[in-house]
Amino acid sequence: SGPVKGARWAMGAAAGLLGSALATGWVVREGLPELSLAAQLVATISSLATGAVAGSVGLAMVLGHWYLTVPKLEIRYLVRLNRVTVAAMLASLATLAGACLVFSESLRNGQPPLFGPWGLFYLGTRLAVGLALPLVFAAMAASSLRFHNTRSATGILYASTVLVLIGTAVSVFLQDSYRVPL
Repeated sequence: SGPVKGARWAMGAAAGLLGSALATGWVVREGLPELSLAAQLVATISSLATGAVAGSVGLAMVLGHWYLTVPKLEIRYLVRLNRVTVAAMLASLATLAGACLVFSESLRNGQPPLFGPWGLFYLGTRLAVGLALPLVFAAMAASSLRFHNTRSATGILYASTVLVLIGTAVSVFLQDSYRVPL
């Protein structure tokens, strides 16, 4: 967005979000044509939330590295991006729960059943490694940023990025196994 502010920024952000949502919806429809329209909507929102988590935490880590080379950079940018990351993680948790509810019957009938021991192992890994621990790390990064300690925040965001990528890989595995974006 650069120097653009106000209504022009909001229109650009809205166009970008709408374009991302339409593209993701198209990919979900092509990849999972057996889903009903309502189920495709839930799957699209779940996929968008997962992508927002991976994208925002990775971007926060890269921005954190900028503070190592440009120490006078205003800290509010990283604080704001960390908040966006937390919001994306909470949205991802909510959409994951929604997907489990909407697709509960097919997830129970999967092989192995998602709510059986092996399925719960993978789902637990997705939740703990991909979302819960990164949420804790986001709180730690926010605490570091309150003291303007961008080096610590960057290290924490690096570790969080690795965890989120592992959780996202498990999410892709679950989608391939159960035909549901989790």
